[in-house]
Amino acid sequence: MIQMLVGDIGGTNARFALADLMGTGEVILHDIEKIPTASHADFESALSDYLGRVGGRPALASFALAGPVVNGSVRLTNCDWDVSAVAIRTRFGMEARIVNDFAAMARGVLAQGPDAFETLIPGTPYLGAPVVVLGPGTGLGQALVLPTHGDWTVLPTEGGHRAFAPRSDEERAVLAWLQARHGYISFERVVSGMGLENLYQALCALRDQRAVFHQAPEISAAAVSGSDACAVASAQMLAMILATFAGDAVLSTGARGGVYIAGGVAEHLSPFLRGQAFAERFHERGPMSPYLANVPVLRSLDGHAALMGAAYLMAQA
Repeated sequence: MIQMLVGDIGGTNARFALADLMGTGEVILHDIEKIPTASHADFESALSDYLGRVGGRPALASFALAGPVVNGSVRLTNCDWDVSAVAIRTRFGMEARIVNDFAAMARGVLAQGPDAFETLIPGTPYLGAPVVVLGPGTGLGQALVLPTHGDWTVLPTEGGHRAFAPRSDEERAVLAWLQARHGYISFERVVSGMGLENLYQALCALRDQRAVFHQAPEISAAAVSGSDACAVASAQMLAMILATFAGDAVLSTGARGGVYIAGGVAEHLSPFLRGQAFAERFHERGPMSPYLANVPVLRSLDGHAALMGAAYLMAQA
């Protein structure tokens, strides 16, 4: 057995755990904690806080962070933390690996059994084809996974920052409203926690209705309960744009092995991802619609997949 420290660090929360990598290849997580990033000035302070509670200090660590990795360092996209493997080694004496959060998410998701998923769109994976793992949380992540010699090779991407392409008159009006305020509008601007807030503010303004809510959790709660018409419309629009993003990912990468959707926003708005409208939006590609016809779309139910993936990627290093 190999024990290591693992972390999944996003713009809103930092999750830490101890991971036991068994001789069978199974990863067992324990001492899992979630720490709001706003509660600490920097990553090292949050890590020190966690280590002070669990006691002990493994020699190995693997951290999945929401941002592009450059030479073992990351500046988080939606948080002002800078994280460096060298700094971690210097302060904590641990040999650390820094990986992209959705690379870890992808590796962890693919280690799960069939009970860890909800089928949103049924299909049959194409043998030997790539798989894409994507999902909205604080931001919008995407990673491509290639089957290689009985294992998986994960390719992190920044696909969530592709330019948002609207598909309806109302989406075009929302895009214009957001462009007037933010300039460049990526898919992340509309398919994420921040995206739900943006859609809600835009739709309230365009429909001449008062914006009652301001934070994604309260908007999503109002959408699921049906208590606020603009919240419902925002959730419906986010779901449709997510379907577009997922279908685009298949076309641009050849990921006919399947689409796996993860992330907290997908979990909270899961009722809006079920049904014919989501599937039709995913499949509607003009002459290329048959290309997506049999691609399965699954939603991950495991909130700790990225922690497990960080451990697997450390073992592969």
